[in-house]
This record gives sequence, C-alpha cells and structure tokens, in this order.
Amino acid sequence: MKILLLGNRGQFGTAFEKICRMRGIECIAPSHSELDVTQPQKISLALSKEAPDAVVNSTGIIDIGECESCPLDAYKVNAQASLYLAEATVEKKITLVQTSTHLVFDGKSHQPYTEYDLPSPNTVYAATKLISEHYAITRNPKSYVVRFPTLFGHRRNEKSGFVEKMITKLIAGDPLRIADDRMDCPTWSEDAAREVAEIVVSRANFGLYHVANRGAVSYFDFIATLAKFLNSQSGIEAAKDKEFTARPPKPLRLAISSDKRPALRPWPEALQEYSEVYR
Repeated sequence: MKILLLGNRGQFGTAFEKICRMRGIECIAPSHSELDVTQPQKISLALSKEAPDAVVNSTGIIDIGECESCPLDAYKVNAQASLYLAEATVEKKITLVQTSTHLVFDGKSHQPYTEYDLPSPNTVYAATKLISEHYAITRNPKSYVVRFPTLFGHRRNEKSGFVEKMITKLIAGDPLRIADDRMDCPTWSEDAAREVAEIVVSRANFGLYHVANRGAVSYFDFIATLAKFLNSQSGIEAAKDKEFTARPPKPLRLAISSDKRPALRPWPEALQEYSEVYR
C-alpha cells in the first residue's frame, strides 16, 4: 500500500509516518512548500504523479485563537482543502482520510461522545473541522473521518502541546495549578496512528470513527499521574477551569469513545510508555 501523507510535521503526522515505516507501508510525505493543500491544481498533479492508494490529510490551522482572528484563513486550510482533496481523490478512486477533533462537540455531556452524537461546535476552529468532515464524506464515498481528543507525543515542528508544556515544567520541578473540572481522554499520538493505519490497511467500512485511548480523566488527575511517572517533585494544585483565561473558552467535557471499533488501551498505560523517554 502507498499512502500520501499531508501534514507530517504535526503530532499525528509525525507519529503516522513512523508507524507506516514500522509496518512497511510506503508513505510519501511532501512538505507544505512542495504541496499546498489550498491549491487544487497542485493536489491533482501530486495525485497523478504519486498514484497513492490513500491520502491522509492531517494539515490544518489548530491554534483556536488564530482561527478566531483569521476565520477565512481557517476555512481555507481546515475546510476548503478537504473539499479539494475529496474531489480530487474521488475522481481518481483514491481513499481519503480526513483528521478531525473532539472539539466539534459542545462539552455539555457527562458521558463520552460517540460517533452517533450530534456535533455542536462553538469556535471557528471546531466549525471548520466539522465542515471538513462533511466535505470528505459527502464528496468521496471512500472516505474515513477520524476524530481525535487531545493528543500527546513527539512532533517535528517546533510547537508544543499542552502535555509537552507540562512535561517541561514537571521536569524542572515548577509548581502547577491544573483544572480538575476539565475532562478529556488524552491519547498518545502513536496509538492514534496505529489505529488509523489499521483502519486504512484493513479496509474498514468507510465513514466516521473516534480514535482515543480508553478512559475519561480530568486534566488535574492526568497531570498528577504524569508527575508520578516522571518522578517529578512539582507541587500540583487543583483549580477550576474558569480561573484560567482562554480565547475563546473551550468546552469543559470532551471525552470521546468509539461505538464502531474495539477500544484502545487505557490512557495511563499509554502515558507511562510515552513518559519513559523522559526518565
């Protein structure tokens, strides 16, 4: 199998390219300068040149504040690119994998969201990602949409996610205040990548899938567990999410699970394995 990966410098893309190498899957990963997903002609040329069996699109503007400030740019990169990819891949009978996010939900449910729950985005970022889902599935019947929760893991670009920022502070022994009312199911990017690769290689039924390590947890309990794995001496104080400024505010409860796929391993097991590299 040959896969064209778009966005190989982010958290998921970095992990997905690694998993492809481990599984012996040919993975072509052009840079943004080599293939701009907002240019449909360049997409068509790349598909003709590479002739992949599947295209995995993990590009996007993920900074929520940036999306609010520049909604048109967010739409072009996060949503319209998915439309261009869907139209180009369906023409060439190529499978499309479009990545998305748990942020398409409003966070009001006390239970993990499944693939059958109704999205209700409340930010520009979330709205553009939901549009990307619809473009992929409605324009190319041979599409997978995979939603992720908060991911942790290594990445090629210079950006740091929430977990990576916390690791830096924990290793330094800095005191932390973490919200105990924000719920999520943080997931190791390599576990997410393994699952997506399996979905594609096994030719699972096309459609929408949630991909996450098993178990909902508060940010406070998650970081406290991480501190133990790192043998950190940081003092960690519980706080409420409203005590922290966010623009715009994020939904509070965003755990997801899948009703379509077997559950991935529990998040503590994945976190412990990931944290071993820092000890």
